[in-house]
Amino acid sequence: MTDKAETVANRLERGIFLGVRIVVGAVAALALAALLVSGFALVGQAGSAGVTYGEVQAAIESGAAPADDKASPRADAGIALPPRVDHWLNDDDNMDVLNGWLSEYPKIEERREFLENLEYIIVEAEKRGDDVIESINAFSTVKLTQKDAAPFATYESAARSAAAIAGIVASLAILIAAALLLVVLAIERNTRPSHPDH
Repeated sequence: MTDKAETVANRLERGIFLGVRIVVGAVAALALAALLVSGFALVGQAGSAGVTYGEVQAAIESGAAPADDKASPRADAGIALPPRVDHWLNDDDNMDVLNGWLSEYPKIEERREFLENLEYIIVEAEKRGDDVIESINAFSTVKLTQKDAAPFATYESAARSAAAIAGIVASLAILIAAALLLVVLAIERNTRPSHPDH
């Protein structure tokens, strides 16, 4: 091969190598972005399922019917009522209603979470000057509706978590493959024997 032809070949080779590095780098950047998105999605699955005040207000505006007032004897036994819940629901009739709601949750932890969530809603309603009783009733509607939808939500959450994990694994695999390809290309280029001078 003549010097001129060899020079052209070297330039062509450098151009191809540079192009491959750019493509691999772009793929690696996309894989990194996908990794971050999947990671945030997975973290999001661990978030609380508590009812927000916005959901309560949306239920009020939509005119959602309050949950059934099913009386139940001392469903709150063994659980100290949060202060604002106790303030608003401490008479016999309201306690019967509250016990009916709590009876939907067989576990003490679930009842405690219900009361803590209700306490948050009451505090928000008081701060904003909204109708507290109306907010309490709307909360019960949203909360118990969420409970009824919980089995489906569990499957949906599991599917999203699986998709997020699959995205993380795929992104890591692409990143590793891209890094190895760049290393192999660099090694091959740097260890190739040089042509003897003519």
